Amino acid sequence: MKHRPESRHHTNGALSQGVFRELAQALRAMRERYRLLRDLERLDAGERQRLLQDARVNRGELPGFHAQGPDQLLPRMMARFGLDTATLEHQNGAVLRDIQRVCAACPSQRRCRKALMAGAPLEECRVLCPNAGTFEALTGADAHASSPTPTPRGT
Repeated sequence: MKHRPESRHHTNGALSQGVFRELAQALRAMRERYRLLRDLERLDAGERQRLLQDARVNRGELPGFHAQGPDQLLPRMMARFGLDTATLEHQNGAVLRDIQRVCAACPSQRRCRKALMAGAPLEECRVLCPNAGTFEALTGADAHASSPTPTPRGT
């Protein structure tokens, strides 16, 4: 029997705990999404239609919206750009809903999750996120990033 170094065992144990924590979190989120969908299905057709209209979501979009889970990635990505979901909801809820829809339909969610977990630099997030332009417009960052460096006068 080979002897394994103790430090490797602890590293694997910590890794396993992290994986199990992530799995438990994903299962809780999935359970919550199913609960929300059940609650929505329990509404009568008129109430459900009014709710969907208020949220500016058509019925066909709804399963994809919940399945993708932008509620998990979006706040973290917005924070990378210096934005907060609660503040944006208060200031301009319609823009936030549009951002949520773009996030829900994004084909790069796995890459996004990995980048956010790895603490990717903002440049990588700009390339990866389809909402980056909107985030920068909201913060004014794109105006600062694209403006040329002023040259001193009289030289």
